[in-house]
Amino acid sequence: MGTFPVELDRALAWLQTTTVATAISENEILFPWIESVHVLAIVLVVGTISIVDLRLLGVASLDRTVRRLMTDVLPYTWGAFAVAAEPQTPTWACAMPMPLPIRWAHN
Repeated sequence: MGTFPVELDRALAWLQTTTVATAISENEILFPWIESVHVLAIVLVVGTISIVDLRLLGVASLDRTVRRLMTDVLPYTWGAFAVAAEPQTPTWACAMPMPLPIRWAHN
């Protein structure tokens, strides 16, 4: 096995001491709420895309044109995508490694 980069260890140690990471690790309900919102956002993305797909297949929403349906649904899709993708971005990363980012990184 190779050695773990020291710079990454330092960054993860700092990450573990941030206010957000500390709040998540000390609060029993905060992380489940964050994860629940994340999962619901993913479901909304899949659901809104499915609505458009079903319309394109001619199975649902036949009373609307595809353009009208996409105009109505697309803002919800992008909004949900922003919420679902946020945990994957560096700005939100301090919240998601939970209390033990160094241990998890070494796994």
